[in-house]
Order: sequence, then structure tokens, then C-alpha cells
Amino acid sequence: KPATRRVRSIKYIISLAGILSVLSFSGLSTALVRAVARGYDGSLIRAFWLNIQWGVIITIAAGIGATYYYLNGNNLLALGLLVVGLLSPKIDSAEHYDSFLIRKKNFRFMATLKMTRSVITSLGMFTAILLTKDPLLLIISYFTLHTFTTLGLFLYVRAKSQLNKSVDPEMGHLAKHTSIMNSLAIFSNSI
Repeated sequence: KPATRRVRSIKYIISLAGILSVLSFSGLSTALVRAVARGYDGSLIRAFWLNIQWGVIITIAAGIGATYYYLNGNNLLALGLLVVGLLSPKIDSAEHYDSFLIRKKNFRFMATLKMTRSVITSLGMFTAILLTKDPLLLIISYFTLHTFTTLGLFLYVRAKSQLNKSVDPEMGHLAKHTSIMNSLAIFSNSI
């Protein structure tokens, strides 16, 4: 059944995105919360750019996977992985506004932004599903909607917040250490 094959392809690409997320800079959120608690609000911007830099690893891994699928004749998975590799690091980077708002204890604003993001992406995906059944276009729609919505909300938080220019000099080191510990924990739980 073509419909079942499309759904399986979409689920598989989203699963691959989850697997690639193991390579993410997962400790950066914790380090950002600590930095903001210590008065280094400018660390929000630094966290965004650190995560973009670290995201190159995800992009390269996705590129390797895409090459594999392309060479084996599966263009859908190859292109889907390229989309994941190019857009996931941007989504992960922009999502740090959540950690910033958690530390600022601005939970109502954070909840409003989460609801806004969910409504926008849900309506966008509903529209995409009505317009196309092509799994690649649906994957592109999903990741593009998440990217632009999250980036937009990040920029909104940055503009609305009175960020000082202070950046925690220890944030990168703590984030690397925490990320390694998180990866080891994930790996050991998988065995």
C-alpha cells in the first residue's frame, strides 16, 4: 500500500532525526540555565552560536547517511536526511530560549510561546497534509515549520528580554562535560 509506505518513510526519517540528536550539544541547556542564574544573560546568544557550531557534527553525520541511502537508490531517505541534517541544528539552537525563560522563572510567557509554536506547526502541517501526500514534501514542511517558528520565537524572546552583554566564560566547558556525561548515560541505557 502506497499510503502505508509513505507513513513508514516519514516515521523512519523522524526516527533517524532522533538518533542523530544523540550527537547534539545536550548539556548546553543546563549550562545556559546556570549562566543565566549567575547573571550572564548574554549567554543566550552565545549558546545559540555554540549549538550552531556543534550542529555541524549532526549535519556531517546526516550527510554521510544521506550519501549511503543515495548510493543505495533511496532518494527519499537521502533527501529526508539532508533536510534533517540542515535544519535540526537550527531548531536545537533556537530552542534554548526555553532554558533562558526557565531560569528567569517566566513560566507563563514560556507556556504561551510553547502553545504558539504548537498551534503554528500543527496548522501548518494540517495544511501541508491537505495539499500533498508526498513524504519528502511533508518532511520538508515539518522541519521548515519547526525551524522558522522556533527561530522566530527565539528572536522574539531576545528582543523582548533585557539581555545584558555578559557571557559566562565557563558555559562552553560545562556544556561539553555535561553533554559527554549525557551521551554516556544514553549509551549505557541502550546496552
